[in-house]
Amino acid sequence: MLSPDQVEGHWAYRLTSWLLAHGAELLMPAVVICVFVAILGTAYLWFFQGARIIAAAWVWRRAGAWWRTGRTGSTRSHSPEYEAVLQSPGWRRRRSEAIRAAGRRCQECGAAGPLDVHHLSYAHLGNERPDELLAVCEDCHGRLHRRSAG
Repeated sequence: MLSPDQVEGHWAYRLTSWLLAHGAELLMPAVVICVFVAILGTAYLWFFQGARIIAAAWVWRRAGAWWRTGRTGSTRSHSPEYEAVLQSPGWRRRRSEAIRAAGRRCQECGAAGPLDVHHLSYAHLGNERPDELLAVCEDCHGRLHRRSAG
C-alpha cells in the first residue's frame, strides 16, 4: 500500500491532477486533431479503394468545369424557351442523328466519348437542319462557346 506522500509524488497522480486543472484548455486542440484524423482517414478510404479513384477524378473534373464556367451554379444560362426545346423528343431525335452522322466522334478534335451537340445557328431553333448542328466533345463545346463569346 502506498502512503499519501508516495501517491502525491506518483506520475499518474500528477498527470491526473494537471488534466483536471487544465483539461478545458486542451478541448479545442483535441477536437481539431480528431477532425483532422477523421478527414485523413476518410481520404485514405476514398482514394485507395479502387473505383473510388475514378469517382474522385469525375468529381474533380466537374468541379473544374464549374469553376471555369464562372461558378454560377449551373453550366447553362439559356432561356426557358431554349431549355424547352432541349427537353423535347424532336431535339433528342435530331441530337442522336447528329451524333450518329459524326460517327460518334467529336467533329472538332476526333475524340470518342460523351458528345454534346452544338448549334451553329439558331435560325431554325426547334426544327434544326443537320448542317446547323455539330457533334463535339465537352472541351471543344466549351471552346466553341468561348470563341463565339470572345
